[in-house]
Amino acid sequence: MRILIHEECIDKLKRDIVMKFTVIAVTAAIAFSSAASANSGQADRINEARSYPNKTIETQDVRKTCSNQMENHKEMHEQMHSKREFR
Repeated sequence: MRILIHEECIDKLKRDIVMKFTVIAVTAAIAFSSAASANSGQADRINEARSYPNKTIETQDVRKTCSNQMENHKEMHEQMHSKREFR
């Protein structure tokens, strides 16, 4: 027994396959275009982060910082009053 498929059915199947392929291709293009876009700056941020080594920040004791500020203030006060002329 032989089944005959009408030409209309074959054309519809071809159009469905082409439509599915087109949807998949457009979806893939959109997904990869945002990842590889030169305007996004993602590559620049990654390369910049790699180029700077991790740096440790030297911390000072609060008491030492406070005493340094007090000494600086005292020196400025003495300089200011030593330059003042009395009339």
